[in-house]
Amino acid sequence: MKYDAVILGGGPAAVSAALTLRGTLGVLGVFSVLALCLVPLLRMAVQYLFYQLAAFFSGMVGSQSLSKFLEQLSSAFSLMLAMTAGGAFLLLVSLLIAMMMVVTV
Repeated sequence: MKYDAVILGGGPAAVSAALTLRGTLGVLGVFSVLALCLVPLLRMAVQYLFYQLAAFFSGMVGSQSLSKFLEQLSSAFSLMLAMTAGGAFLLLVSLLIAMMMVVTV
């Protein structure tokens, strides 16, 4: 009879521990997704800015064909940056939806 009380009394504590663990892993998962996506986004943003600056300075000093080429190249990097940001957003949303789908006891 003593063991029944111990088992029944430990149930709510186990449930609250499981919910705390799920919340902690959720926060860590969101931060890990953000950290993984931040490095490529920053790298592409810096490359985009450098191509914009190179196009500006080559337009002032160099030939117009080189300036036009660099502007088109920076436009391509702009599209890549937007697609990568969209993919990161979808990854984050899918992680949050997966966390919400976990059945709470």
